[in-house]
Amino acid sequence: MPTPVDIALSLLAVASVALFAYNRPGAPRKPHKCAYVLSNSVTHARLLPVESSHAFTYPTISFFVSLAALEAHELDLGPVGVLFSYGRVLGTMVGLRAEPYLREGNAGIRAKLDALLRERGILREDSRAIEDVINPLTIYFVYARDGGMLWLTVLEIHNTFGESHVHVLESGVNEDDATLAPGYTHQWTFPRAFHVSPFNSRAGFYTVSVKAPSSCPTVLSAPPRPAVRVHLHIPHSSDPTKPGDLKLTALLRATKSDTLSSSALLRTLARAPFALLLSMARISYQAWILHYAKRLDEGMLERQARRVLERFLHRRVEELGVAVSLVPADPDDRTRTFCPTKPSASLLEVCYLTPRFFTLMLAAPSAEHALLVGHQTEHIFTPSSTELFIRVFASPTVSGSLSLGQRIRRRAIPRSLDLPIPTRHFLETEWLATTLAAVQVLLDDVERRMFSLVRARVVPGDEPWLQWDRAAEVHRGGEVLKQQDVLGVGSVRNN
Repeated sequence: MPTPVDIALSLLAVASVALFAYNRPGAPRKPHKCAYVLSNSVTHARLLPVESSHAFTYPTISFFVSLAALEAHELDLGPVGVLFSYGRVLGTMVGLRAEPYLREGNAGIRAKLDALLRERGILREDSRAIEDVINPLTIYFVYARDGGMLWLTVLEIHNTFGESHVHVLESGVNEDDATLAPGYTHQWTFPRAFHVSPFNSRAGFYTVSVKAPSSCPTVLSAPPRPAVRVHLHIPHSSDPTKPGDLKLTALLRATKSDTLSSSALLRTLARAPFALLLSMARISYQAWILHYAKRLDEGMLERQARRVLERFLHRRVEELGVAVSLVPADPDDRTRTFCPTKPSASLLEVCYLTPRFFTLMLAAPSAEHALLVGHQTEHIFTPSSTELFIRVFASPTVSGSLSLGQRIRRRAIPRSLDLPIPTRHFLETEWLATTLAAVQVLLDDVERRMFSLVRARVVPGDEPWLQWDRAAEVHRGGEVLKQQDVLGVGSVRNN
């Protein structure tokens, strides 16, 4: 269902069509055979660590253009390039500049590419360069002039820190011919040397699979639909010089290819008006998800929630005469044990996978709710005894209406979940607990809205904002069915 913003931007595209009707006399109107606008599907998946597995897919738009034609302004569209232009971003609907690519400086993209290849001793003066532009990856296909066959694939990877790194891959040199993935024409494996994400070190190996047009676009008989798949492997446990298990994968696949023209560009933008604007926003948001939803490390919210829970446990173990141990799955974190003054015969051990456990304990209306969603549904933690867990985190028995904190927590609970909500939370005396619970409920709602805004989707069954709906299904005796992303040129299927 189109959002109001979608409709507004689509109307803007239609208005641009009207503007194009008043194009200057004599301007070329035929589609250019050296340029294409591509509609793409981009899929990212994290497989390790298992508890932080995550996958999502979203649409993007990219441009498959001849650098020579681009820099000669042969591809500019509309009056004075108002629809598409090279060399500026102001005063044009879609603008490409040389500054962000390959290296700093005012030189053109082709000149920068030539300089890079010359420095590496592999420049051939009889080559043609074609650029596929999309953040955070820019792909340069370099073809030989004699026959137009693909000679080099140059990958420029941009990270969230504003940095970039270039990999030059030569056709027929050090290729993985024996393990070439089906559907691809070239494949290389090489050590990782660039810090792309704040959540991953430089250790590991890339396996890059490319489906490239076999010849230069000027001689293509059909519109190009390139595809690039990047696998990141951790070092092998027994031999760090070889690739080990697959940790991350990313797939860029062109689903539609149109010769670049004013009408084709406007149609593409009308179909997906946010696609060009939100590529980096989507990546930054997914980084936010990995940090706050998948909890790859402890953030500020989790840290405050942990401190609130620890203060409660210091008091609670004295009241009950029960010892409690919180055991993290992360070996770099420490086990926290709370013991009463007098020796205790009972010990509750709670093993948790991620710091999300602490915010869940504050956001769940009761110990029973926390067990249902955190233990039985999402598998975030495992208690040594469910009975002792409920006893330790039992809510006080108070008559009357729900407190403010409990009313806030109830907002996230679907009506289909019929677990009773106590009038008071076991952390009711901690004002910070209510504040953090409210923040968590707000963030969950923002998360859902952001996914809708940027049109990103996770694998069905992994939506963070639907955890209580999945818990309700489990409570009714059902089973939560999840889907697994297929890490090929592809789709999502049911297991």
